[in-house]
Amino acid sequence: MSGLDQACARICAEIDGLAGIAGRVAPALLCARIDGIRRTARDYGLHPVADLAHALESAMAAGGARGLVGSYLDLMREAARCGRTDREASQIYLAAAQVRLN
Repeated sequence: MSGLDQACARICAEIDGLAGIAGRVAPALLCARIDGIRRTARDYGLHPVADLAHALESAMAAGGARGLVGSYLDLMREAARCGRTDREASQIYLAAAQVRLN
C-alpha cells in the first residue's frame, strides 16, 4: 500500500470516527479534529479533502454549519476514496457541497 493509500485510509478512519461523535462533542473539539484531517490531506496533496475540510471549518467559524457536518464528512470521505488529488476535483467537490447544502 502506497503512502497516499495509507493517508487516504487514515483520513477515512478519522472521518468515520468523527462522524460517530460529531453531534455530541464541543464545537472546538470538532473544529480541531477537522483541522487535523485538513492538515493531513494537505500534507499528502489530497486537495479535494483539504479544501472541503477548510470549507467546513470556515462555515463552522461563521456559526452556521453544525447541522451540515455530516454532509461535509460524507463528501470528504468520498473525496478521499475517489483517487483524484487535483484542483479540478476540488472544485467539483466544493460545487457538490454547495448543491447538497443549499
